[in-house]
Amino acid sequence: MPKPSRTFKFTTRLERPAGSWFHLIMIPASVSRATGKRGPVPVVALVNGLAEVRASIVPCGGGRHRLLINARARGEARVVAGDRVRIVLRVDENPVADPVPHDLAHELRKADVLGPFERLPIGKRNHIIRAVEEAVAETTRDKRIAMAVEVALGASEKEFDRAAAAARKRGAG
Repeated sequence: MPKPSRTFKFTTRLERPAGSWFHLIMIPASVSRATGKRGPVPVVALVNGLAEVRASIVPCGGGRHRLLINARARGEARVVAGDRVRIVLRVDENPVADPVPHDLAHELRKADVLGPFERLPIGKRNHIIRAVEEAVAETTRDKRIAMAVEVALGASEKEFDRAAAAARKRGAG
């Protein structure tokens, strides 16, 4: 039986950290605590009552999370960096993974990291897939696919490091 939905309402500022290409909102510490999770948390956020964002809030230190707000959502919500935004945030207890596009799957297989990519948190995976799918120019799509392969390579390395540490621990015990 699915858990009841946990919904939070708050107002915050849309930020664009200096030198970055992305925009984000900081989740209040009280909301981060109330989710009951420390790592990535799949959510559905409504920005200014106009734009829906399906992604994961990710830890950013100090017991808080942040949420990236993509260009589509910023446009639909009619907001720019520095604006105050109204957020209705719902924890997605049953997130659904988007299908991996064929060209992305091909490149992930070529790099032997399709498995690690598929084991990423669903929100992170979907965010990457949607970024690839929303690319207008072919060169942008290619760059985003290359970025996805890099993310999957990093995930693969972390899996390898965890397995090696577990093997060392078993050997030392």
